[in-house]
Order: sequence, then C-alpha cells, then structure tokens
Amino acid sequence: MNFLLLLLDARTEGMTDVTPDVLKFLGKFVVIFGLIALMAVLTPKIAAKVDEIRAKTKEAHPDDVNCQKVRGIYDMPSTPQEADVQTDEKDAEE
Repeated sequence: MNFLLLLLDARTEGMTDVTPDVLKFLGKFVVIFGLIALMAVLTPKIAAKVDEIRAKTKEAHPDDVNCQKVRGIYDMPSTPQEADVQTDEKDAEE
C-alpha cells in the first residue's frame, strides 16, 4: 500500500492542488445566486405589502379634478396660472 502512495506522490510532485480554490469559487457562486433567487422571490411580496400600505394612506384630491386624469409624470395639465406665466415668458423672448 505504501508503494501506491509513493507512486501517487511521485506523480503529483510539483503540481498545485486547485481543489480549495475551486471549492471557494463554487461556494461564492452558490451564495451569490442564492441571494439573487431570494430577492426574486421576496421582491413581489414586498411590493404587495407596500401597495397595501399606500392604499391605506392614500390621500384623495377632491379639490383638483385634473389629478384623476394623470397617467404619467408628464400628463398633468397646466393650471391657468402656469399657462399665463408660460405665455408671458414666450412674449418676453420675442
């Protein structure tokens, strides 16, 4: 049996053992992808909780009818005062 160990030792002389490095790499790989998978599962659940909280605390805007028409950040119609200011600025530029 010792002969086999000596033979194996002679064949691996000067070689570097990469097993610990490979195991470290695979461990980091599994941890990173585990975190990504965890975030992918938890994100919709967290978003649902946030939506519930927002629905409970949402304030109505009874005085501004235009707020109900808004669908995006650039959809808010200008108020009459803003329209007057914009036309005054255009007149001043000309």
